[in-house]
Amino acid sequence: MGKLRESLKDIDDCGLPNALEAMGERWSFMILRASFNGIYHFEDFLSEISIARNILANRLTKLTEAGILHRTPCPDDRRKVEYRLTEKGLDLCRQ
Repeated sequence: MGKLRESLKDIDDCGLPNALEAMGERWSFMILRASFNGIYHFEDFLSEISIARNILANRLTKLTEAGILHRTPCPDDRRKVEYRLTEKGLDLCRQ
């Protein structure tokens, strides 16, 4: 086997366990996939991934609390919010 890029023993420095804790089920992965593909609004998530409103709200809250998504008011309509990937969230795609 070749040389590892990082030590697998340094679990404290690895973000993967925390990310899996936050998104370790199907709907969270689907929300992240949609986010990677430019979906930012609650209603767009609903229509693109056919998820129930209550489940979507719950998963968006968990992903936001975990620092994977950031919730901000839309610049053109303050009644709407956008869910954008944070650096931590973008790192999930880069790995």
